[in-house]
Amino acid sequence: VSVPGCIATDVATITFNTTPDASFNYGLAGFCQNAAPVAPWIATPNGAFTSSAGLSLDPLTGQLDPATSTPGNYIVLHQINGTCSNSSEQAVLIVAAFDPAWAAPSSVCSNVDPIQLDALITGDPGGVWSGPGITGNTFDPTDLNGSVEITYTVGSNPCVSSSSANIELSQAPTADAGPDAAVCGFVHALEATLFQGQGLWTGTGVNFSPSATTPNAELSVPFPGTYQLIWTVNSDGCSDQDTCEVIFHDPGTPITVDAGPDQHLELAVSTNLLAETTPGAGVFWSLLSGSGTLSDPLHAATEVEGLGIGQNVFVIHALLGECQSAWDTVIVHVADLFIPQGFSPNGDGSNDRFEVTGMAAYPDADLSIFNRWGQKVYENSAYANEWDGRSQNGHDLPNDTYFYVLNLSGELTYNGFVVIKR
Repeated sequence: VSVPGCIATDVATITFNTTPDASFNYGLAGFCQNAAPVAPWIATPNGAFTSSAGLSLDPLTGQLDPATSTPGNYIVLHQINGTCSNSSEQAVLIVAAFDPAWAAPSSVCSNVDPIQLDALITGDPGGVWSGPGITGNTFDPTDLNGSVEITYTVGSNPCVSSSSANIELSQAPTADAGPDAAVCGFVHALEATLFQGQGLWTGTGVNFSPSATTPNAELSVPFPGTYQLIWTVNSDGCSDQDTCEVIFHDPGTPITVDAGPDQHLELAVSTNLLAETTPGAGVFWSLLSGSGTLSDPLHAATEVEGLGIGQNVFVIHALLGECQSAWDTVIVHVADLFIPQGFSPNGDGSNDRFEVTGMAAYPDADLSIFNRWGQKVYENSAYANEWDGRSQNGHDLPNDTYFYVLNLSGELTYNGFVVIKR
């Protein structure tokens, strides 16, 4: 205000306040319930921290304690009040802690069946297993040695927990009961092998001498028949078993052998012989007449090669200790190729087809028939003795002389004539 001759002044003070920075950060968006307390980074260490019920939160420092909080989703608010107020918030997830506890066996024998590990879980299920010998939730100790570490991991981010344990693998013994046997009589010396530990024979209705712990014990039985024996070996808490079978034959009962049915072959030079005999009996094949080489004459089933055309006779002998022996024969007849020079396709059921003996050995044989003027009247690329005197179109061919070309293989071809006479 100015008045003539007078001057008046006044001063006004204006204060500009800075808005506080309310930002803060816990570093992570989620915490496992078993985690240690976490204090946030705070831009301006003033104000108050608040959240919904269930989150253990220090209102002055913003420190949260996951262990005393209820699992769930929360919003933490940092509020700074004053002339210029400001606030900031962050979402926080508290995840329930997972328990990875499991009851690990201290030791396992190397020959046990695969172990289902999920059955050992004492904490939370649904996790994954890792370590040597692990496939899914199965632990297979086969081919493993010494101490192996197995780990069980359960949970999901951000809360994943693991528990590991060492399992000692104990080497299991090896049981060998020896070979199966067939004997004539009621006594047999067993042939087990004991590599380590202690062994024991068991069986039903049998006796062991001098004791059942002797690997080569003498086995005696009261009656003939088949007996199953079990040889069990124990060593350092682990065990193994093996079995053998012993057949006892009454010395007064003869053994049996059947060389199998006689065989009729067409143009074949080899076949299989299959005999049946008393179980446990030893056999020996030999050639009685004809020709042929036996590939395995000491077995009931053997291949024979080099058969001759005509009759080949083989004999098999069966032996079993002091029991009576037995023998039997089998005839293998090999038919040669025979091409007839005529047939009478008149439908009387006799000689109605052009049948070439030995065709069974050549399933892809090709037959062509020509008349006297060289015209092809019949052809079959897989001939099996079915030509009945008809042409390719199914009409009866007249009585006459015809000429054939029979190709059995690439280098084996026969030419000749055949007469049709009804």
